[in-house]
Amino acid sequence: MRQKPSQPEAAKRILVRPSPAQPAELAAANEVVTAWQTKAWAQPLPQRQEALIALLEVLDG
Repeated sequence: MRQKPSQPEAAKRILVRPSPAQPAELAAANEVVTAWQTKAWAQPLPQRQEALIALLEVLDG
């Protein structure tokens, strides 16, 4: 089983990208984030945070 990185480690890795995102990439990410918000917002805060980090890891690819 893969060990999950801590929240700060995951956020740092995601935020430090080697190149900026392209407009099409940003548009696709916006659609995914919007869909995520509609599902995750009803969850308690700790679950929302976990879900957001998982989403960012997927978007970071």
